[in-house]
Amino acid sequence: MKRKSLSIAFAAVGVAAYAFTLFACGDDKSDGGNAKPLPDYEITVPDETTIKSQTVTEAQWQAAWKLDAVSNVTFVGNGYTVDDGETVDYSTSIVKVNGSKRYEKLPVMHSLFSGLTAYDEKYYSATKDGVVMYEKYTDIWDGQVTDEIINFNVACDLNCPDVKDSFLQFVYDAENAQYTYTDSGNAQYTYAYTVKIFGGKLRYVKIETEFTTGERVGTKHVYENNIYDYGSTAVTLPKLPTGGGSAIGGGSSDIERTVTEDEWKSLLSAERIGSCVITETVGDDRTRLLIDADNDRFSIEAADGSVQTYAKLDGRCYLFTRDGSEWSVAAITEAQYSERFNGCFAWAAILSGLYAEFEYVGEEHNWWGYYFASGMSFGGATADVRLDFSGLANDDGVNKKWDYLLITGKRSSAYPDNGTAFTVALRCNARKPNITVPDITLPE
Repeated sequence: MKRKSLSIAFAAVGVAAYAFTLFACGDDKSDGGNAKPLPDYEITVPDETTIKSQTVTEAQWQAAWKLDAVSNVTFVGNGYTVDDGETVDYSTSIVKVNGSKRYEKLPVMHSLFSGLTAYDEKYYSATKDGVVMYEKYTDIWDGQVTDEIINFNVACDLNCPDVKDSFLQFVYDAENAQYTYTDSGNAQYTYAYTVKIFGGKLRYVKIETEFTTGERVGTKHVYENNIYDYGSTAVTLPKLPTGGGSAIGGGSSDIERTVTEDEWKSLLSAERIGSCVITETVGDDRTRLLIDADNDRFSIEAADGSVQTYAKLDGRCYLFTRDGSEWSVAAITEAQYSERFNGCFAWAAILSGLYAEFEYVGEEHNWWGYYFASGMSFGGATADVRLDFSGLANDDGVNKKWDYLLITGKRSSAYPDNGTAFTVALRCNARKPNITVPDITLPE
């Protein structure tokens, strides 16, 4: 359903919010040797075609699924869509656990058009003082005690309880050495499951959801899960700098997280923000804005699957629009392009004049210090705002950088969905977009 866009981030864009998630549910090396690389990750996983499942009893099946008792293992989940024979929307999740240590690399934003996936990378370690979370800010690791509830196993990453408890529904496929089950009981979807168990250990799970009615008939959402390196998974915690004020690693006296009012205004300009991915969530709907400043392009992905891409090509401005699977293009003026581009940074224009309204939380040289303001009004929305900056001191002064922006709040009575929660997030250590335009004829 079309709805007004949030007044902060996309006020001048006027597109619907967009929501789509690809997150997979959830060794012995003698059952498979070939490995295949995964997109965007420096990791290989066992080729599932070389994993041969053994036959098991119901008790052995149940035991293989008890991953909450496994303290050393690697989990890699891949989610993707197959539409008209083409694989799109590829997204990968990685979790490694080794006793009291956990590593995860999880997708947080995905672009339908560019194929871009941004991700968060974190480590966790259980200590006598509590669980320490390691997170990268710009290019530097920070460690601090967290109150998050962390499971040091991969059982929490598997999201397929129906498979676990349905052994009697499965048939062993001897030709392909795997267990399979197809559920056609839903009026809109057919579910197909594949499970492989070797050496008493769960090794591979695939769930395919295929549309059987409507416009998307034949389209499949696929979730593949590889579980391997039982007992041989290594997790090495990041090395933290020393000397300074960090609660865990000491921080560094070279880190500047405070900014002057002039620096604040400069950093909140479109030029300094540059290429980035901004995610806006309103209720359950999500919109993504991709800005490719290097190539004079930006793209808005909406909740209904439509995409608007603005681009400058050979001195002219164009708007490419995707509705369904079809692309169209129209010439627009420089003024129209600029109006839309500036609208993408409406939130920054507002915040740039509110330096005095923010309180700095933390010491001047501190890894986790940030600026915060509560109950701010943004033309129809009330929000809490957090901004993180950092910079490394050198002989020429301090090169201040963006780290993170988070705006959280509720819509006001100015909107039909009064009280609906929203967030706007910008993370500058996410991968930069590289937007391509459709190969269609441009208007004269």
